[in-house]
Amino acid sequence: MTRIQRTAAMIAMVLLPCTTLAQDHNYWNNQFGSRSALMGGAVVGGVRDTSAVFYNPGALGFIDNQSLSVSANALRVERSVIENGAGDGRDLDSDTLSVVPLLISGITFLNDSGSDVLGYGILTRNSYQLEISERRDVVGNILNSGTFPGEENYIGQISADTKLDEYWGGVGYSHRFNEQISAGLTTFVAVRSQSFNEQTFARVISTDTFAASTSNLSSNYDFYNVRLLWKGGVSVDCNPVKIGLTVTTPSIDLFGDGTSAGDLTVTNVDIDGDGLPDTFVADDRQDDLDAEIRSPLSIAAGLDWQITDQTVIAVTGEWFTALGAYDVMTPEARDFIRPPGVATGLFNSQDFLTVLDAADDVFNVALAVEHSFTETLKGILSFRTDYSNGASIAEQGKDLGITDWNVYHVTVGGTYRRERSELALGLVYSFADKDDAQQVVNFDNPSEDTFLFGRPGSASANYDALSIILGYTYYFS
Repeated sequence: MTRIQRTAAMIAMVLLPCTTLAQDHNYWNNQFGSRSALMGGAVVGGVRDTSAVFYNPGALGFIDNQSLSVSANALRVERSVIENGAGDGRDLDSDTLSVVPLLISGITFLNDSGSDVLGYGILTRNSYQLEISERRDVVGNILNSGTFPGEENYIGQISADTKLDEYWGGVGYSHRFNEQISAGLTTFVAVRSQSFNEQTFARVISTDTFAASTSNLSSNYDFYNVRLLWKGGVSVDCNPVKIGLTVTTPSIDLFGDGTSAGDLTVTNVDIDGDGLPDTFVADDRQDDLDAEIRSPLSIAAGLDWQITDQTVIAVTGEWFTALGAYDVMTPEARDFIRPPGVATGLFNSQDFLTVLDAADDVFNVALAVEHSFTETLKGILSFRTDYSNGASIAEQGKDLGITDWNVYHVTVGGTYRRERSELALGLVYSFADKDDAQQVVNFDNPSEDTFLFGRPGSASANYDALSIILGYTYYFS
């Protein structure tokens, strides 16, 4: 085996397990509609506004307004921290401010009795952004190797960012069979765009001989995908109890396109320990790749109970099935280490540039209490879980996403009803903690056989977000 081939083997064994950060899958990140968002999504049983086009299309048949529209937006401040994420005492933190349009929706009656209803809506199914960076600059006996026997100046730096936006547009139809039962179906088109960029480098410069070794890693992808799915629902009104059941189908891929790229440039680093410095470039970028996103089957059930004339309690649970590992983007197997041909059969760009996804099954639950203080003013308190479905992927490549934590949401707010409109205002506090996270990169104890970085160890992560929900409903009749 030649030195270049040994180098290729070291890349495959050492670098690939550390090139991604984790996963980023939370199905209940956003809730939609004015009252429904304040209820934390605990409305599958008792939703009676146009957000039913998403939560339970069967309930559209129980809406008694000739036509109405609902809009809701959230102003969100998020803070994410990975403690010791780049080494001891070097935290990776991100602060973002965003405005999230949650839902725009409406209905049209198809007959005079209102038993046949057409609903429509556009909603932000998921929206997330994260930016992290850290740097270490120190002088000392860092490597303690034959190439660097004395003190060195060591510089390590990382910057990474990701952005995810997914929008669903749907048209639903509902038929009310009688005063107690209504059923419906919504067809959704889902559009998702996602990007990830990471730049990591290390520099070692001898203070005696001025010899220098460098390692540069960049990894990025971006794509969009369009897919189709359906949600069917049944709503049963047994006053004072309302019950709902929905089934959301797995998605059907329509089309998508993306780019995946990566570069590893190493200069004068003895990777294989033979006493000779290695220098090589591993680089490829592939455009116009087919991009596919899958979403699972889910089943939701909800109950809404009017326990007094003024107070309603509600609960909703939803189970999402697992998704086996699949390729979001699959590049061609091309020479990755330059010059071409020196490591053929050992390591290629497909090993490094493939983007993968997978999901474990998840069960989320939401609880809410709504109390009428007056005929026009209602207060709402809710809590919901938002468990991560992150599944480990043993294959080589890039995992889709960068966070893997269980989030909990507490919402307090209320609605104010006027003759032709309703205003909703609320505050959402979201939080998460993860004690068994892994360091994104380690600038402590760097060594040449790990490309001038340390081996990633344990870290902890926490997430906090504060959102203001503002919704407005206008009743045309």
